[in-house]
Parts: sequence; C-alpha cells; structure tokens
Amino acid sequence: MFEADGGLRSCCVNAVSGALAEATVPVGDLVVACSACLLGPTVVLDPNASELSKAGHAELSVACALHSGLVAACALEGKIVPEDLDDATEAAAAGCEEVGKFLRACLLRRMAQIGACSDGL
Repeated sequence: MFEADGGLRSCCVNAVSGALAEATVPVGDLVVACSACLLGPTVVLDPNASELSKAGHAELSVACALHSGLVAACALEGKIVPEDLDDATEAAAAGCEEVGKFLRACLLRRMAQIGACSDGL
C-alpha cells in the first residue's frame, strides 16, 4: 500500500482473508469487511479521508464471515446516534456481501489460473 485514504481496517481484513485463501491455509470461513460513515442522511460505504472528515470522522467498520453471514468484528470510531448506527450497520453488512462476491470471484479466477480450482470456496 502506498497511500491510505480511508478504509484501512477493511482493506487489511480483506487482503489478509484473500491471502490466506490463495495460500490454501485452512480456515473455517472467509472474513470480509466494509466501512461506512454518514454524510447527512446518506450512508457512504468505503469512505475516503475527505468523506470521513465531513462526517466528523464517525466510521463504522464491520467484518462478516462470508458463508455464515455472522459478524466477526465491529468497530466504531467517533460518535453516532443509535438510529443511525442501525442504518450504518445494515449498509456495511450489505457492503460485506458485495465485497465477498468480489473476493470469491477473484479467488476462483486465480485458482483457475493456477489449476487448483475447487467448488469449496
């Protein structure tokens, strides 16, 4: 990584999860992460540094197990009202699903390239 512009925690979780899977390290489930912040009434996924500063730097990071959908970790930096926390959590969890689809597709493509594809991902 050359520059951090927000979403560092989620980026690290996704990178480690992808690296473990590509290295065929046995894990129970892939873990994927997504961050969210509120800009007015709008939830922004994977916010950059500019968006975080506008949001007063209230950032929620959620990590979910890809297959089970269980929340593996949740971290909040800053202050947020409970009603907005629910919206941000739901949006971040939905973002995790999208990140998971992308990571799975990347891993399947990579495994096909190296001739080690299996349906277990």
